[in-house]
This record gives sequence, C-alpha cells and structure tokens, in this order.
Amino acid sequence: MSSTVQKTHFNFLTGLWFEMSIAKLDVFNQAIQAVNLPGFSIGNTILDNPFIKIPIAGDHMVFDNLVVQFAIDEEFKAYREIYDWAIQIGKPDELTQRPIDNKEVYSDGSIILFSSSKNAEMKIKIFDMIPIRVESLKLDYKDTDTNIITSTVTFSFRKYEIISLISI
Repeated sequence: MSSTVQKTHFNFLTGLWFEMSIAKLDVFNQAIQAVNLPGFSIGNTILDNPFIKIPIAGDHMVFDNLVVQFAIDEEFKAYREIYDWAIQIGKPDELTQRPIDNKEVYSDGSIILFSSSKNAEMKIKIFDMIPIRVESLKLDYKDTDTNIITSTVTFSFRKYEIISLISI
C-alpha cells in the first residue's frame, strides 16, 4: 500500500507588505510603522482520572492585545487622534467630552497583507477596538542622529477574523 503526498507550493509571508487602518482615525493610519498580529489562546480544563490527566477543550477564545508602532509627526496630529479618542473613553474633565453613543467609543480596524508580488492576499478584520495604552515619547537633545520619534499604542478588541482576498 503506497500513499502519495502532494506537496503544496507556497510563498512565505514577509512583514514588509501590509497596510493597517482604523475606521475612526485618519492621520494615525498614515503614520503606522509596524503592527503585531495578536496571538490567542483557548482555555482548557484538566480532567483527572486514576491513570492520566485529560485536557478538556475550553469554550472561550482569548486574544492578546494589538500593539501598533507609529511615527510622531511634528504637529502631533497622529498622536492627538489617539489622545482625543482616549479622552473620550477615560475620565474627561467635562461631560461634553464623553461620547453620546457608546458605539463612538469603539472602532473597527483592518490589516491587509500583501504577497511578495504586492497583491492583496488576506484581510484581518478587527472588531471593537479601543486604545488602552500609549507608550511614552523619548525626547533627547543629546541624540545627534535625526531619528524619527515613534511610539506604540496598545489596543484591546473583541475579536478578529481572517478573510482571504484571493479566489482559489
């Protein structure tokens, strides 16, 4: 009895060709430098018996946070978009800063992954994002190189879906 295994030809993904956008933001989307596609886990329970421990599959998916690195422009436009969004969510000084509709708190986003031929291959659709942390900015007059200042923002979200953009 012989079995034949067909090898599938595929190209490996590179991290160079992607676009990310968040529906609620404009300038920030243009300043994105890097993004980490969040990991996930499914909890499990261990069922003990006299012989071996048996893992029982969990019933909830838990996603890691989404971390995005972005460049800081001289007018702070990208930073301000995130800051203003956080002010709406956090404890503002005035009631007028709070969104009237809770839907205004959240925003969907997407990451488009491109092939090595620069064709859109996959879309990662991210649902109900909110910023939960922005890293501090390091300003250093001793730095003699003209490095672009960047920061990272961490988002919490409900879930993401992976959608193929190519027909098979």
